[in-house]
Amino acid sequence: SFFIFSLFLPSIISPIVLGVMFNNFAEEAIPAYIFKWFNVECPNLISDSGTRFTTLVFYNIWVGFGTSTLLYSISLTTS
Repeated sequence: SFFIFSLFLPSIISPIVLGVMFNNFAEEAIPAYIFKWFNVECPNLISDSGTRFTTLVFYNIWVGFGTSTLLYSISLTTS
């Protein structure tokens, strides 16, 4: 069971790390850059209820695009 756990560990840790990095980027870096470049106050994209859904949809499309493209191209070649 430890061998199976050690094989699945990279597939568990990678999405967690990527999610935490995107959370920090969306909460701190994007509003800071928008304020610096455009001098406009931007809400935190995940904490604000008005932008939370759009931000999470963007994240899911961004993360899943490579896998979806790969699966779609494989399904085209096998049919």
